[in-house]
Amino acid sequence: MLPRARRDGSNVPSSCTERILENLGAHSTFAESVLGDLAEQRAQLATVHGAAAAQWWYVREALRSVPHLLWNAVLHGGLHGRARIAAMLSSVVLVAAVALTTVVVSNGPPARLVIGSADTNAALIVNSRRPMQVSTMVFDAAGHALASSGVRYQWASGAPVEVTPVGIVTCTQPGDASIRASLGAVATTALLRCRPVRDVRTPNVLNLVVGGPAQDVPFEALGPDSRPVMLLAGALSVGDSTIVTLEGQRIRARAPGMTWVTTHIGDGKSETRVYTYERASSPEAIRPGQNLAVPVRLAGGEMHQWRLPAASGRYFITVLPDRTDHAMPHVAIMGANCERWYDAHGFLCAAPLGATLFVYVPRSAGPALPLSGTLAVWRELWP
Repeated sequence: MLPRARRDGSNVPSSCTERILENLGAHSTFAESVLGDLAEQRAQLATVHGAAAAQWWYVREALRSVPHLLWNAVLHGGLHGRARIAAMLSSVVLVAAVALTTVVVSNGPPARLVIGSADTNAALIVNSRRPMQVSTMVFDAAGHALASSGVRYQWASGAPVEVTPVGIVTCTQPGDASIRASLGAVATTALLRCRPVRDVRTPNVLNLVVGGPAQDVPFEALGPDSRPVMLLAGALSVGDSTIVTLEGQRIRARAPGMTWVTTHIGDGKSETRVYTYERASSPEAIRPGQNLAVPVRLAGGEMHQWRLPAASGRYFITVLPDRTDHAMPHVAIMGANCERWYDAHGFLCAAPLGATLFVYVPRSAGPALPLSGTLAVWRELWP
């Protein structure tokens, strides 16, 4: 290719990058304009930042211009430009096909089966009485994963569990069974633990403080006979992951607000409302829709008090313990119409003229025994 005249009047030989961009099939006028702009700016950068930095910028901007050049080739490149695009796409597909074929051909025959998703044949726990699909991973001798569409299943021993040839099992009652999976001459067995769950019970409300530790979601799983089930394989999900996030089987508050956490085990499902609070030194300036958490620590006979704003809506007020086995201060409300809400420590209050909150420790607790906790106040967003 002959040197091309640049806009600055110099004749600079085309680089490999330029030749690639020219061969994309865009209209010559459009391609010349794009390449000329890139060349001019590269020359300016080279004088200020050096040749290496200018070349790095040039390659990056050249890659960003590829979609525009391809689209111009489709619209204005004519048959010749579109033919170039088709040829390039065919080359990409061919390379991918060759790579895939190489991988497939390199795989050997089935040598090992693993029932379930773990790398070892651990027991499979089934908590649902509905038909469930069993999955099996197939590997060759080198450990390459193979297709598992040809695996066949059957009941082997133990409790009478229905197992179809394609691996659908139905656990109608508690019990343990052994199932067999085979693919040609390769076979394996796994222990199937049927533990049907009919109902899941969780708290109506959980209260978390932003910046506090992650907490377990308390739950109880009950079988068809209403007895607790201990072997479980369930899942948790949250309604708004910007408010709370899952960490395995625990949840952590990320931002103040309200959302839901759903516990799903077998045929049972339960939803828990989760309130999250931001730390504050006082609840007195609480705004509509705000959730505040105020740490408190008092000895026997001590008391703290705060005045809440007048509100046409409602307040939810409670005291959260520092530990589940730890006694905590008491809360009292004056000037509001309150009722118990969800637990012995929570109140739902209407305070149209404002209210006064008291957190105290009875004198009978003794001065040498300070109690700590968190005063949590949530104010409704709407009246």
